[in-house]
Amino acid sequence: MAHPLEQLRDDALREIESAPDEQSLEAARIKYLGRSGSISAWGEQMKTLASEEKPIVGKLLNEVRSSVTAAIDLRAQEFRSQKESDALTKIDISLPGTQHEIHTSTVQIRAMQAGPPPIRVIAPGAAYRRDEVDATHSAQFHQIEGLYVDKNVSVADLKGTLEFFMRELFGADTAVQFRPHYFPFTEPSLEIYVKSKALKKGEEWVEVCGCGVVHPAVFEAVNKARGDKAYDPGKWSGYAFGLGMDRLAMILFDIPDIRLFAQNDLRFLKQFT
Repeated sequence: MAHPLEQLRDDALREIESAPDEQSLEAARIKYLGRSGSISAWGEQMKTLASEEKPIVGKLLNEVRSSVTAAIDLRAQEFRSQKESDALTKIDISLPGTQHEIHTSTVQIRAMQAGPPPIRVIAPGAAYRRDEVDATHSAQFHQIEGLYVDKNVSVADLKGTLEFFMRELFGADTAVQFRPHYFPFTEPSLEIYVKSKALKKGEEWVEVCGCGVVHPAVFEAVNKARGDKAYDPGKWSGYAFGLGMDRLAMILFDIPDIRLFAQNDLRFLKQFT
């Protein structure tokens, strides 16, 4: 003959499996596992059992409690999955979505597609990356990029322009250093480092900008999109650069944590008004 605990387990499992909603499932949990529940009550009954029965019934009680708990967890997960499924049915996943831009370089391309050279473009905007947020990284930040296209543009033009800009920004005594780097859309590619006594970092070189001469393949791709040869790489050349505005502000004002920009703390913001 089955032990009363086994019968109680079977009753509980049937009720849990047939629970039509989360409210009914919670009612079943309280009925069987709550402080005054049927299964919980057996903990008190254990005190009245003979010594030789206690280990046997105790083991069965633990098994019954585990089985019922697992069944409740499984049924709760089924309800959660159903909710997620119902929510997804309201979304037409075949519709084209909107992807946040990871940089503002797309503005440069649109500018070239919209008009013939020569052109000068400054493209500020928000950018988004899948970065772990910490003191120096954010999933959303601000970028400013520049593009200059004309005849006979060289690295000398790039260096002259950006050296002038860096000294206007950080001070006339700023030392500017160009280091070779790799970017897929420029060749040669460079990173700019600055060092200035006006900065809290003092004599430390600080990376502030990526730049380079526009790769001829970029002009070929623009021509293909335009359907003409307006940006003939044999006639036109140019340079491009990009800076993180948040990073520049952190360097200029010795801000230790990029997250401060998004916290709306008036004590912080009033320093820049």
